[in-house]
Amino acid sequence: MVHPNTKLTDRLKHLFLQNLRLTAEVSSSAKVIGITTTSLYTHRKKDREFAKDWDEAITEAAGRFEEEAYRRGLKGVEKPVYYQGKIVGKERVYDNKLLLRSLARLLPDKWGDKVEHTGPGGAPLQLESKIILRRSDEVEEKTPLKIVNPVPEPVDD
Repeated sequence: MVHPNTKLTDRLKHLFLQNLRLTAEVSSSAKVIGITTTSLYTHRKKDREFAKDWDEAITEAAGRFEEEAYRRGLKGVEKPVYYQGKIVGKERVYDNKLLLRSLARLLPDKWGDKVEHTGPGGAPLQLESKIILRRSDEVEEKTPLKIVNPVPEPVDD
């Protein structure tokens, strides 16, 4: 149960940070110590050391999650194989999405998303639009409008 008026003692900070290192989840870590996330964020703003420890806890959790993603993508996870309700063997299952995301991060030129934000040779994008006005049965064509440097649409390969 969360008690909004509970004082954030050194012991509670330690428990919060310990859980944050495991989960990287502020809300669940706050519940563990019975203090609201609002109160924790207020303490974070006021206490530079607490903010630094908080950031380090998140970084530590992120590093561990990254290692686990790598392990699952490259080394796989052993899962039981069932036949007629009984375990008859094991198989190693690899998480290709995790492996591809790791490759995209490590080798973005080769495995990352390909998005061109400029025109050919780095030149600005040039778009032309025609404005057509309809008046009864009459259609009038105006001079093309040039738009330079619009927000580009993603390029799918």
